[in-house]
Amino acid sequence: MRIILHILFILALFLNNAVAAQLTSPAQFFPKQVNNSQLRAEQIYSYLDYVAQNSTNAQITEFGYSEEFRPLKLFVISSTDNIQNLDSIRIAHEQLSNPYARKPDIKKMPIIIWLSFASHGDEPSGTRAAIDVIHQLLSDNTTETRQWLNDSVILFEIIANPDGYDRFASQANTFYSDFPTANKQHMGRAESWPGGRGNHYWFDLNRDWLPVTQIESIARVKEFQRWKPNLLADFHEMQADHSYFFQPGVAERINPLTPERNIELTKTLSDYTARSFDQQQKLFFSEERFDDFYIGKGSTYPDLQGSLGILLEQANSRGQILDTINGKLTFQDTVDNQKLAIWSMLRAANAKREALLSYQEAFFKSAIAKAKAHNIKGFLIQEKYNKSKLNAFLQLLNYHAIQAYPLKDDFQSGDHLFEKAHSYWIPLQQAQFSLIQSIFSRQTSFSDHTFYDVTNWNLALSYGIQYQEVDKGFFSVKPESQAWRASKQKNTNVFQQKALAYLIEWHDNKAAPLLAEMLKRKIAVRVTEKDLNAVTPQGSKAFSSGSLLVLAADNAVGKLREFQALLQEYNVMHFNLVTGHTPQGPDLGSIHQVPLALPKAAILAGSGVSTTEVGEVWFHFDKKLHLPLVMLDKTNPELIDLNHFSHLIMVDGAYQSLPSILAQRIINWVEDGGTLITTKRATLWASQQRLIRNEFLSESDLISEFNTDQLKYADKEKLLSEMRISGTVFNGQLDNSHPLTFAYYTENLPIFRNDRVMLLNASQPFLDVIKYTDSPLLAGYASKENIKSLRNTTALTAQSKGKGQVIAFTDNPLFRGYWYATERLLTNALYFSHLLQER
Repeated sequence: MRIILHILFILALFLNNAVAAQLTSPAQFFPKQVNNSQLRAEQIYSYLDYVAQNSTNAQITEFGYSEEFRPLKLFVISSTDNIQNLDSIRIAHEQLSNPYARKPDIKKMPIIIWLSFASHGDEPSGTRAAIDVIHQLLSDNTTETRQWLNDSVILFEIIANPDGYDRFASQANTFYSDFPTANKQHMGRAESWPGGRGNHYWFDLNRDWLPVTQIESIARVKEFQRWKPNLLADFHEMQADHSYFFQPGVAERINPLTPERNIELTKTLSDYTARSFDQQQKLFFSEERFDDFYIGKGSTYPDLQGSLGILLEQANSRGQILDTINGKLTFQDTVDNQKLAIWSMLRAANAKREALLSYQEAFFKSAIAKAKAHNIKGFLIQEKYNKSKLNAFLQLLNYHAIQAYPLKDDFQSGDHLFEKAHSYWIPLQQAQFSLIQSIFSRQTSFSDHTFYDVTNWNLALSYGIQYQEVDKGFFSVKPESQAWRASKQKNTNVFQQKALAYLIEWHDNKAAPLLAEMLKRKIAVRVTEKDLNAVTPQGSKAFSSGSLLVLAADNAVGKLREFQALLQEYNVMHFNLVTGHTPQGPDLGSIHQVPLALPKAAILAGSGVSTTEVGEVWFHFDKKLHLPLVMLDKTNPELIDLNHFSHLIMVDGAYQSLPSILAQRIINWVEDGGTLITTKRATLWASQQRLIRNEFLSESDLISEFNTDQLKYADKEKLLSEMRISGTVFNGQLDNSHPLTFAYYTENLPIFRNDRVMLLNASQPFLDVIKYTDSPLLAGYASKENIKSLRNTTALTAQSKGKGQVIAFTDNPLFRGYWYATERLLTNALYFSHLLQER
């Protein structure tokens, strides 16, 4: 009987391999002309569907959708037996990341390998290589390949950014030629604005693993936490004159929380890639240029979670063929190099399977021991006013598998009282010990001062959440036993039909989209310009300036019914008022209760303007404000009529070449009553046009702070690094009485800065809203020279100009869509800018 079963097993294996061997290759599947062009996402998915339907070694998992509703897929390859038992394998694998689980038997446990491609949509070579590798894996009947399928579960994320990928493919195919040119000047080399790098909102998805602002990232991080792969290899493209890069990168620029064992294993796996390239006499580099520091990238995020993240970068052919310093580079060359690297990663991971599994288990086991020995025991967080923001922060922690616990009792820590109704405890003693340390880090001292990306990403600072580390008083913190979980809590306050008026506090994030919808429906809304006490059925209650006031006298009964329905839809607390007289502050009939209007906003876009920063404004309008935004192409000034708009936004860009006709049109529009909002280099332009009364530090002013007398040519890169502000958090001091700071309740504000636009104080009082403090550095790196230049300069100014206003930021208040601490300033600028005018 045993012999018969063995024969049947061999026969089944033979038949399976025979079927696999008959799989059509991508070159055969697609018509020749299609195969030679850039494939669209749907074409690639059609091939993957075909393969999955015709192989018992493959399975497709859809784990989400892009903003344009293209599916996000993992194409899973393994042995037939493993494919049939994927859930069991994944659940068993979870034991490795559970520090309290019993030690699993790793000798027979498959390794989980995640291969990610095209998170930047204009980097297609990895995707094309991956579908070829998939075909080869499933068609190859060698002993080595069969062993890999038995010993590993391979997750191919073929297109991480399908929206950007298709946008790029469409443009690339526009210039497809039967006889392509390698000349760099060919116009097909340059992507037209906005390009295909970003997603629908032009966000860089490879920088969104930590902030998780985009719909694709939410799905991806959830799936990563579900699988907890042992290796995530992230395939990219870079400038054409390079060769091929793979980590470890610059040794001095690795995140300090990355374990030494991780670094060793990364080098071990990368050595396989080096040998593969050497054997085929292909050029590469490995320990220069790229760092491994910012944990929000796809190749670094895994490093603090028991996985290995490895970045691989291929020189970009920018089309079908291109002249480079290394000779002609064809698209097929780039695909071949990526295939070689993919095979090397698979070979390396399988060869080091037990080492990688053991490392992951040890990583999470050691997390508990390290937490017990650490002098900090955890972090207390509190947000009294903005419940929506607090829940968003807790949801972000939850995406990253970080546990936060509500308090049983209030906790006094020095001068700070953490009230149990608004506070949570985040203990270090949990599996994500390393990740928690990183997201609360305020490190300001670094051995190397060259950064490929940002130097700090403190999430509590970015959200403007009050927090404090706890050490000695740890045992007096009394948390609940159940960690926070998302839940919908309906407001229970009663809408009184006969109330004289209704007040809504502005500090909750849900108030802004509610206000937009109210104004769209012609519900009359006012804003309280000053603090006041109003009388509710429960007695007198204090309301801060910036509260929204709906007067029954301003609205017909039908509009008040719509208002009531919107309160329920948006789940926003309101307060019924019984009299127009206020015990303190302006009465409800005062001129200081100012009518609001729906903003009609536009933004300058197009060549020379930062794509990502336009996208961040667009995302803010779409997802957080529920307002339309008109994009105006600055390269076609004759088509721009600003009279349709109340607000014009100019984000970072090159405005020195702004057509004079458009520049004058903007100035005239402001003087006639428009509100101009500028950020970064657009603010420099506003200063040069005398739209604001602030001078700025010139480039020569900034350089003069650096002593360059004794420097040699070899010091040039180091000097440039010192002069740069790559992404650092600074402390700003607010004027809390100003309309732009409505719903800000502290005098200090964490501001993210990745530029050197430094604005001097206005020549008149009452114009500057936020100034950097005398000791401004909060978190991240900045040279002492840049700190000296920045201290006490202006971060935000708001000024009248004729009948209009100019609101100028030196920084980007919407950085990567997650800097909640400053995003409200832009929202206030949209709704309350008219309060700057004398009445």
